[in-house]
Amino acid sequence: MKKSATGSELYYFKLKSHPDRLLYEHIGGVWRNAEIRFSECSCKFLSYTTDDLRIVLKVSSLFHDFGKATPWFQKYITNIGGKFTADERNLRQHGLISAFITFGVLAEIFPDNLFLPAAGFLIVRRHHGNLESYQNLLTITDEEYATCDRQSEHIYFEEYQEIIKEFGFAGYVKLEFLKTIFNEVKSGKFRRFRKVKQLDRGFTIEHYFIVNLLYSLLTNADKSDAIFHLNIRLDAPVLASKEVNDFKSTLGNDRGRKINNIRDTVFQNVNNSVDTYDESQTIFSINAPTGSGKTITALFAALKIREKYGLSHIVYCLPFTSVIDQNFEVFDKIRDFAQLPDESNILLKHHHLAEIRYRHQNSAESEVFYSPDQALHLIEGWESQIVVTTFVQFLLSLISNGNASLRKFHRFSNAVIILDEVQTIPHDYWLLVKTVLQNTAALLNSRIIFVTATMPLIFSEKKNEIAELVSGKEELFKNLSRIEIDLSSLSQEEMEWDTFCTWVETIIRDNPQKDILVVLNTIRSARELYQYCSNLDIPHRIEYLSSHVVSKDRLKRIQSIAHRKRENPYLVISTQLVEAGVDIDLDIVIRDFAPLDSIFQTCGRCNREYRHGIIGKVFLVSIKDSNGWKPSQIYDRFLIEKTKKILSDKKTIDESMFYDLANEYYHEVAVDGSQQLSSEILNAMSSLEYTDENGKPFSDKLKLINQDYSQSVFIEIDDKAKQAWLAYTSLTIKDKNFENVAYLKEARRNLSGYIINVP
Repeated sequence: MKKSATGSELYYFKLKSHPDRLLYEHIGGVWRNAEIRFSECSCKFLSYTTDDLRIVLKVSSLFHDFGKATPWFQKYITNIGGKFTADERNLRQHGLISAFITFGVLAEIFPDNLFLPAAGFLIVRRHHGNLESYQNLLTITDEEYATCDRQSEHIYFEEYQEIIKEFGFAGYVKLEFLKTIFNEVKSGKFRRFRKVKQLDRGFTIEHYFIVNLLYSLLTNADKSDAIFHLNIRLDAPVLASKEVNDFKSTLGNDRGRKINNIRDTVFQNVNNSVDTYDESQTIFSINAPTGSGKTITALFAALKIREKYGLSHIVYCLPFTSVIDQNFEVFDKIRDFAQLPDESNILLKHHHLAEIRYRHQNSAESEVFYSPDQALHLIEGWESQIVVTTFVQFLLSLISNGNASLRKFHRFSNAVIILDEVQTIPHDYWLLVKTVLQNTAALLNSRIIFVTATMPLIFSEKKNEIAELVSGKEELFKNLSRIEIDLSSLSQEEMEWDTFCTWVETIIRDNPQKDILVVLNTIRSARELYQYCSNLDIPHRIEYLSSHVVSKDRLKRIQSIAHRKRENPYLVISTQLVEAGVDIDLDIVIRDFAPLDSIFQTCGRCNREYRHGIIGKVFLVSIKDSNGWKPSQIYDRFLIEKTKKILSDKKTIDESMFYDLANEYYHEVAVDGSQQLSSEILNAMSSLEYTDENGKPFSDKLKLINQDYSQSVFIEIDDKAKQAWLAYTSLTIKDKNFENVAYLKEARRNLSGYIINVP
């Protein structure tokens, strides 16, 4: 201590939290960052006040690195590359002792509400790792007690008191206080801790949301301060709904085309409907035919809802990366039309193939350069007003125990969340998705929009669980006649492979000027048909699409199909990856048998633009592959049987029938489908059982993309691929520090465009 010129006392801090950061700077930075982010959230928990949660967050922030104030950690942080004994490595761990003092302080503040001290204990103990089950985290071994006891004898109490003095709670930073907590917990005399262990008997999903929110705010603030050393505030101009409206008016000037009239009707209906609902309505739907402009309409609706309810940002979710890139391009055109700068804090794309680059301009309008670890942190934290991401990213950030995923959980507060192509969510998860989204809307003050041409019965419109924004949608569907499905081939047994190939050849030769799409259920059958057709003398340009085409080439092929010249006919042979949201339009479609929603989605690639008043033809067939196996068996047998029931005794289906048939199908699925898997996950969430007795997280049961029996294979198809591989392998041998981990993730993303998954 010494006196300053004004007579006040100065303290020379020496403890470090990171190699380039003093502990007192970090502790204050984490709390300030967490406090600002918490103030941007809007919580409506029934049992706990916002002020109470702020105290939990404050104490957790101020004590989360308390255990770093030991000689063992300080020796490590000043010599990270050095060699340490097993004992030294054990004693430098700081999570548990920090959790103990956090619990002790909060138990003094909330003696009659022990869940709040327990929440602080959980999030501090695991702030550098994934959350585990409630009971596991409250179980402390004798060895762990002994470690904490040794650490407590060597804590730099005086400096830590100075570190948090300006924020309060310094009076708890005493050896006697720590010893009391250790001794009472270890001896079993600490009744508060025994009661805490029994709290899970009364937990609800609200407790899950509270823990995740606090954990998200703490881990995000901790990483932000470690990377940036300051609170990053990336304010940006706001895209207004009016700009989307103006952009829409520049499109589709040909009013003689019926599809443009339909797009205008859908857009205006949504515009008018948003104005009719009050704050009590939180879940909406845009259920409109394929090709009716739902992408632009959904963004417009989200922006208008954000403006109406004073929300802060939009999270736009899609099932596949190919659709994300397509829709992101549309949004980027709107941003450019609105004359907004090309900045990531305005519009951001987040998926495993997206580049690790974050664009932002400073006040002098020059671009700020972010290192890969900084850019990665901002991207994975969804630091943007409009985030375009995948269902996998979205759901695993809501339903997970993962540190990296849950770090952005707080971004679900005050958000408009769009789930586009929502029909792709497996029916086993309907109850799970419904419950989680209802609670997200209610507890975190968000709004949800479902978007699809085939609306699953996750929410019931009849029970007022969801509000339809497209008024008169039934009439829209029933007035359409772009497509006719021919089911005549289904009346016989499954078509043998050789017969099927000959049948497809006949359709191709009978339609030499028409674009044809064949959608098959397996990569093998698609590849073999492609090989068969490649040997035919036909005028069509043949394109092959499947997940065994590396994504870089696959996207190029989709773009080629979408922007082709009509006078040059195409034959596209694909797996079902084209069925949801891919903006391609062909004259004739042949589809192997599948669940009804998949069939209707594939129909959306046929005569999508309603050209020249012609009727697009869709042939539905059930085949056997060259091994005599039915590829339709890749689907849930339950869904296949329901589809057969709905389509029984029908020879043709006009598009005007799609709406009623889809509703009938989803009703059958809802009535007879099992929600056991949903219930298991919900029960685990509501009990804070993030992991089972074997340590496996409950989110492992959530399989939107089942790749249990596949391996990733890198395909070196060109020099760029070779360079990407060399860059990746050179990084795998380096130390796993903050910066190198970010570089490694960037290298993996560069590889992703050349990776396929094979059985």
